[in-house]
Amino acid sequence: MDAADLARRFGLGGAARLSDGPVARGKQGLVWRLDTADGSWAVKVPFEQSSEDEVRLATAFQEAAYAAGVPTPQVRRTTEGHVFAALEGSQVRVYEWVDLRARDAMLDPDRVGAVVAAMHRASAADPGPLDPWYHDPIGAGRWDDLVAQLRAAGAPFAGRLAELRDELVALESWIEPPELVLTCHRDLWADNVLPTADGGVCVIDWENSGPADPSHELGCVLFEFGRTDPGRVRALTEAYREAGGPATVNRRGHFSMLIAQLGHITEIAATDWLEPNPRSPERCSEPSWKRRGHHGRRRPGSPVDRLGRAPSARGQGAARSGRCAVRRCAVRRRGWRACGVSRSGAQGTAARRRRKRARRAVRRPGRRRRAVRRSRGRPAR
Repeated sequence: MDAADLARRFGLGGAARLSDGPVARGKQGLVWRLDTADGSWAVKVPFEQSSEDEVRLATAFQEAAYAAGVPTPQVRRTTEGHVFAALEGSQVRVYEWVDLRARDAMLDPDRVGAVVAAMHRASAADPGPLDPWYHDPIGAGRWDDLVAQLRAAGAPFAGRLAELRDELVALESWIEPPELVLTCHRDLWADNVLPTADGGVCVIDWENSGPADPSHELGCVLFEFGRTDPGRVRALTEAYREAGGPATVNRRGHFSMLIAQLGHITEIAATDWLEPNPRSPERCSEPSWKRRGHHGRRRPGSPVDRLGRAPSARGQGAARSGRCAVRRCAVRRRGWRACGVSRSGAQGTAARRRRKRARRAVRRPGRRRRAVRRSRGRPAR
C-alpha cells in the first residue's frame, strides 16, 4: 500500500514511511508500522473485512475507555470520520503506536485490577444480542463427536481430550446467564493486556467487545492473571474494588465466560487440526498445536491444557464438585469471601489440615528415636 496515500486518508502528516512488512500478527489481522512527521502509527489490515456498522459499538467503547483514562491506543479515524479506509483492495484501520513488551501473565495484579475496573466504569448498558462464544456450552454430544473424529484421524491429543470429557461436561453445567449486561472487552487474556516500555500496561484488540456480564469477565481476568497464587487473586480483586469496579466474583457461575470461551477455543483448534483452512493452513504437530489457541493465535499451553487448569468439576457432579484452582488456593489462605466458600467450610478444611499435621508430628519423634538407636548399634524396640 502507498504510505503517502495512507497518511493522507487518515490525516497523519507528511514524510510518511511504511515498514517493509508486517511487524506483528494477531488473530484479527496483520499490523504494519507507519512513521510520519506527526508520529508513529499502527496500521492494522484485518483478515476479514467488516462494515462500519459492525465495528461501531466496539470502536465507540474503546474511544470511551481511552477518554476515561484506560491505557489503550487511541483510535485514529479517517478525515471523513470513518474507522476503515480501502487502499489497493485492502481494508485498513489505524491506531496510535505504543511500544509494547512480550505478554506476561504475572503483571502487577494491582495495576491489572485497576485497569479492568476503569474499563467497566467506562462501559454502558449494551442491549445487543449475546454472543454464544462467551455464554453457550459445547455440549456432551459435540464433545463426543469431536473426540471420535480426532481419534479416527490419529490426532496426538485425542486421548488427553477424551480423559477430560466428563469434567468438561460437568464444568459446563456451571454456566449461568448474565445478570448485569454491559459492553465488555471479552478478550482480556495476557496477549491483550501487555506491558509497555515505560513500565505501564496497555489494553489492545478491542474488536471482540460486546455485551457480557462484567462479573463473568472478571472471572476470566482472575484466572489469567491470578493463576494459583492466592495473594495475586486477593490483590487484583481488592485493586478492582478500590478502583470502583462494579463486578464481583463470589460463586462458580461467575466463571461462565471462562468455561464457555475455553470450550469454544478448544473446539476451534481441534476442528482446524482436522480440516486445515486459511486461518490455520497446515495441520499442526502436537508440540505446535499445544501452543496454538483461538483463531490460530499462539497462547501458552494448548487449549486442552488450559481447560485442565480451569475450574475443576471432578467428583460427584457440579453441585458437589471440587473447587477451581483459584478457589482452592485462596481458601488455603482464608480467602473464602472472594471465592464463594462458606466460612465454616473454609475453617473446617483448615482444621482438618491442622489435625493431620498434629498426627504426623506425634509419629515423627518415634521414628527419629529408632533411627538414633540404629545408628548407635542398639536394637530398635
